[in-house]
Amino acid sequence: MQGVRYVVPPLDGSSMITEMLLMVFSEYKNDTIAAQMVKEAIVQIYRELYRRDRDDPVLNDFIHDIQDPIVLVKILWCDSSSVK
Repeated sequence: MQGVRYVVPPLDGSSMITEMLLMVFSEYKNDTIAAQMVKEAIVQIYRELYRRDRDDPVLNDFIHDIQDPIVLVKILWCDSSSVK
């Protein structure tokens, strides 16, 4: 997702955050995805995986920056074990 910043909150009680790339399965056939859909997915990840509420400061530091249109970038994945 081009231009979408995603931050993993501190998991060990520290203040260190980690930025990661969000990806969608190749079965998703569109070239763009709605910002609202991405925001809802991120809120759900924060709630279910990290046990953090919608008002979490780390979440709110970046979620408001997600705007339409979100362009999906195709990345070709090469398994190094298949390269001879």
